[in-house]
Amino acid sequence: MKGVRVAQYRLSAQMIKRSSGRSATSAAAYRAGIRIEDERTGLVHDYRRKRGVMHSEVMAPEETPDWMTDRAQLWNAVEKVERRGDAQLAREILLSLPHELTHDERVTLVRGYVRSQFTERGMVADIAIHEPNRDGDVRNFHAHIMLTTRNLVSDGFGKKNRAWNDRSMIHDWREEWAEQQNRALRDAGVNERVSHLSLAEQGIMRKPTIHEGPVPTIIKRSGRESHVANENKAIERQNGKLIDFAEMSRRLKSREEWEQEKFDKWAQTKEAKLEAENRQKKAQYQVGLAARMSALDEVLDAEFGDSKSFLTFEHGTVSDRLDQGGWRGFLRDLTRITQRDKEEKERIERELAEIKKAEEFKRQQAADAEARKKAGIKAEAERKRAALQRGVEKARKRREEEGWVTHPGTQKQPQKPPQKPLPEQFKEAAKKPPDDRQDSGDSGGLPGNDNKPPSPAADKAKMRVKDHFEKMKKRKTDRSRRGRDRDR
Repeated sequence: MKGVRVAQYRLSAQMIKRSSGRSATSAAAYRAGIRIEDERTGLVHDYRRKRGVMHSEVMAPEETPDWMTDRAQLWNAVEKVERRGDAQLAREILLSLPHELTHDERVTLVRGYVRSQFTERGMVADIAIHEPNRDGDVRNFHAHIMLTTRNLVSDGFGKKNRAWNDRSMIHDWREEWAEQQNRALRDAGVNERVSHLSLAEQGIMRKPTIHEGPVPTIIKRSGRESHVANENKAIERQNGKLIDFAEMSRRLKSREEWEQEKFDKWAQTKEAKLEAENRQKKAQYQVGLAARMSALDEVLDAEFGDSKSFLTFEHGTVSDRLDQGGWRGFLRDLTRITQRDKEEKERIERELAEIKKAEEFKRQQAADAEARKKAGIKAEAERKRAALQRGVEKARKRREEEGWVTHPGTQKQPQKPPQKPLPEQFKEAAKKPPDDRQDSGDSGGLPGNDNKPPSPAADKAKMRVKDHFEKMKKRKTDRSRRGRDRDR
């Protein structure tokens, strides 16, 4: 679940046994916060003052007697049918509910899970959803589900169903609870996810804490220390060290992985830049296309607009004359004016058709040009994309051959311009001992020598340098004078 935050997950199962001094009626009354009288023992279990019960209901398979949805009758019937002193009265499933969901979403989630996993298998499920305790974790929304352990018959309970005790059944319930919980979180737009796998199976270097349960919780709330609480504190301290170690390991991951990630980011940046460039070119093409089509309409209107308007007007006038009837029409037919108007109308229609054909031809030419331009833009984008892919693959191959490690000195250094050879006087001065080559204070020498008087050796070196430059200057002057004499 890389890149996704992990939410809290819990599904635990236990048997409510008579050998432990427990009863199904007492457990059901406590979890639902109601009053139930145990008909077998005569004891009254009244937990109506209990707080924190947000929702409770009994879900049963289809075609079961109505009395099975009554909590008191259901568990009294269970107590009655179980005769042994060590009888397993009910199975309890404890679910941790996502605090990121609303109350109605949590109720819907629990109902769907109970229906698919328990009631459809023939169990009766007593559900109680509790809110977090005021002194505990504010995220601790949880549900208690008490399940019957016998097959249902027409008038009540039949034999024990031992298949429900199989360990693989618990594993399936845990996996399905994780899937349904993740589906509900995704539908609610929550990024957190849960997993039914252990921390070791998920590859998480952390030790799970111990579930404190009711007795250690009461001891803890009273301000005293319990063995379970002390063990959890030790586990949390150990987990803190493991987290620090994991963080250090993450920071000290191999150079190769770091180089690969850097290369992938570089390649992604190149691809994103190319895609942005392609999108910009497409947008520019669309803007240009709209401008060119508008310009084409203006050109066509300037070339054919007046002619179309005049011919359309003439066509309407001739049509109106041909539509005249009565004695006017008779005179027009008699004087052959009608025949001339018909010929005039046909001529006008031919000219309009020719103008339309010319417009369609020019529009088709423009459409063909735009199609070629669009195809050229697409081909250019594909060419650049292919070139980028070749370049990235070539660079990746080269880095793989180098082992993804950039060794010092392998990068190209800028070459320095070639230096002129030193004169003989400088070479001789460079061969002198360090004490004879100390710079004077006025030449900006080494720190600490600013107030040191110049040595005789330094004076001699300066005189040699001065003589050298005077000789060079004299030679240059002599060459210039000889050149002028030759010109004369």
